[in-house]
Amino acid sequence: MTEKPFPDNTPPDAGERLAKRLARQLNCSRREAELYIEGGWVQVNGQVVEEPQHRVATETVTLDKNATAEPAPAV
Repeated sequence: MTEKPFPDNTPPDAGERLAKRLARQLNCSRREAELYIEGGWVQVNGQVVEEPQHRVATETVTLDKNATAEPAPAV
């Protein structure tokens, strides 16, 4: 498991949620952004992140060119 850049008690001014950043970057809904993230289509500084609540500040956020915003299949 990789270390989180911000602990769970991080103050809100220490960046923003990945889902919020991606939604703004793609001009899509936060729910759609969450589906991309949960589906493993989003990278932060080159590493896949699957947690919409992951906090980012100045990191580079990219979406895989083959991404689809579909819910993960039930297990």
